[in-house]
Amino acid sequence: MNNDVVKKTNNKILDILKNRMIVSIVLLILLIVFVLSLLVGLRNTYDYLNKVHVGDALIISVTDNNAKFSNKHSYEVEFTDYKGKVVSSNFNSNNDYKINDHVIIYYKNTDKVYLHRDNPSILIVSFISLILIILLLVLTKERKVNIAKKNKRILKSKKMIEARISNIIRNDKNNTKYYNIICKWNNPEDNREYTFNSEDLEFDPTITLNILHKNTINVYLDKNDYNKYYVDVREIKKNKI
Repeated sequence: MNNDVVKKTNNKILDILKNRMIVSIVLLILLIVFVLSLLVGLRNTYDYLNKVHVGDALIISVTDNNAKFSNKHSYEVEFTDYKGKVVSSNFNSNNDYKINDHVIIYYKNTDKVYLHRDNPSILIVSFISLILIILLLVLTKERKVNIAKKNKRILKSKKMIEARISNIIRNDKNNTKYYNIICKWNNPEDNREYTFNSEDLEFDPTITLNILHKNTINVYLDKNDYNKYYVDVREIKKNKI
């Protein structure tokens, strides 16, 4: 039961990776998330570096801010500035602090201070999106490499037959149209008929086949297993219309 679930999951992932549009959209979304989170992180870093002074402040009063679309609380804090002078200032935050709580603030001028924004969530989002981008690119490339290796191995077997083209079918996957060339071959050794299905083509090959005057197509077979084959569509893809 578990093996069936794993196989179905793997097949679903392969179908998704086959769809260039879905992969491109997911990559674009992840790239946008990565760039935005990185920019926010850089902005926080810039703010911190621009307001070079850091201090330990004591909250001396709390004011609720009930205005719509504004921070929940306004805090007045007291701290010793970089000159050794005791001063007070204000900042706004959604965090729930109480009087006599200590917070880390940073500032350039003491008339306006900022709560120290150590924002790991932004960094985590940026890191995860980058990992997902790399993982998706690796999986896509690995799938292409695996298919290329498989076809190369079958081509090396040098067992080639000429199969007659019997049909062209359209196969819709994930809202994308794919076409497959169906061809048949009678094995003279046992008089058994074999049916071969080409790889997914992103175009209708009918016109190209007519122009090339092709009613047969080369199929490369694994010598030990005719269920492993490669329908040679390289010329068709090269001359696609």
